[in-house]
Amino acid sequence: MSAKYRIIISDVARDDLRQLRTYLIGSASREIAETIIDRLLSKIEGLNRFPERGPVPVELLPSRIREYRQTSVSPYRIIYRLVPGQINILIVADRRRDFNELLRERLSRRLT
Repeated sequence: MSAKYRIIISDVARDDLRQLRTYLIGSASREIAETIIDRLLSKIEGLNRFPERGPVPVELLPSRIREYRQTSVSPYRIIYRLVPGQINILIVADRRRDFNELLRERLSRRLT
């Protein structure tokens, strides 16, 4: 049986979800927006079972940083930091974004 982790969605990741919802309502529909947000939140909740299973984001491999992991609900990526007993959700964004820049920006803020 796997350990239970406390899942914390950072304020910035909450903003990512709000902005994505607003964008999807405007570009598609409220129903589609709610469906996608629900899928993302379910994926986040599911991390509690096997958070180590997520791979390290490819952008971080050269730096040898291993406490950051990712999962996805295509085309969106969820970047999280795994610390003992805790999963910190840092980024929820479209995988077509420039993640090198996004990660630099977010990690420089020292999100927890």
